[in-house]
Amino acid sequence: MTKKIIISEKDNIAAVLEDNKVCEFFVSKGDVLLGDVYLSRVDNVLPSIEAAFVDVGMPDKMGFIHTDDIMGKGTLKEKVKPNQKLIVQVVKEPTGHKGPRVTTALSLPGRFLVLLPDEKGVNVSKKITSQKERARLKSIVSLLKPVGVGVIVRTEAEGQSDAEIQEDLEILLEKWNSIVNAADSANPPTLLYRDQDLLYRVIREACDSNVDEIVVDTAFALHRTTQLLQHWNMQVKVTMHKGNEALLVSTGVNKEIEKALNTRVNLPLGGYLFIQQTEALTVVDVNSGKFTSSSNQAETILKTNMQAADEIARQLKLRNIGGMVIVDFIDMASRMDKLALLEHFELTLEKDKAKPQIGQLSDLGLVELTRHRQGQ
Repeated sequence: MTKKIIISEKDNIAAVLEDNKVCEFFVSKGDVLLGDVYLSRVDNVLPSIEAAFVDVGMPDKMGFIHTDDIMGKGTLKEKVKPNQKLIVQVVKEPTGHKGPRVTTALSLPGRFLVLLPDEKGVNVSKKITSQKERARLKSIVSLLKPVGVGVIVRTEAEGQSDAEIQEDLEILLEKWNSIVNAADSANPPTLLYRDQDLLYRVIREACDSNVDEIVVDTAFALHRTTQLLQHWNMQVKVTMHKGNEALLVSTGVNKEIEKALNTRVNLPLGGYLFIQQTEALTVVDVNSGKFTSSSNQAETILKTNMQAADEIARQLKLRNIGGMVIVDFIDMASRMDKLALLEHFELTLEKDKAKPQIGQLSDLGLVELTRHRQGQ
């Protein structure tokens, strides 16, 4: 498998391609972005829905925070009061008429670690399977971190030296101290912290040992990408796009963006999906279309459903679909086929960082799943 990262600083859009097929987009546009930390002011406390609205500086939209996302013990009214100052982080960007979803449980991601200022203890990524390595990383971080903060050790930390881990932790602690100091002297609503720019975030989140090439569209991006990779000891080819066409056009990413906005998505063997997004949920309908090349109807349906499962997993990431999703697979009579499909669907969703939670396949061929929308 070939893996390539396309970063267009001119458009503030990046894409990850596997075998020349886009599998993930990164978009950095708007006044309020995922991960932003604000000093907000509590505008309204609503015990009836166990939530509050906070002012983060948007002229026509308030931030929404549920009582479960407010650190501390007690009822909602005991936790927050109108006009109270509150440090919050954006966990869902604003969409349509909805304002951003925020939390007081902050998390600051680094290259190898994630700092959780209001948590305790050390957790190691489950993707690091070696017990010896897990113990090594946990002991390093436990010795380095201050009392009273929590740390998640990311998958990328595997095999890294003590010095690399320490440097990453020191950077994150410095960021947190800056947020606290800024909050002490600021008046709400104020932006206290914004994560690094698109280029840095894409390389941090998407670049691993499987990436063959990173393509950028400015000389500054070329220089900065090279510096970052050297600093992180990563051997990846970096090239700057040249030509009259824009980077997203010449690589076909713009066409993938257009496809990701279409209702209909074609499958390789003639079937297709209909994806309908509403305010309440997203519905995906699977159709066999012109695909009839299998030896019997049951085989045709199973193959179509299997292909649909692969494409649905991809489309959920591309479109960044969140909330409740209902998938209407083509009805199957065989229980073995249903089990095979559900198992295959589970496996295709495993790579999704938004951690979709999948339900059972009903007698009508419906599958319910929920997915945490992360960005735009």
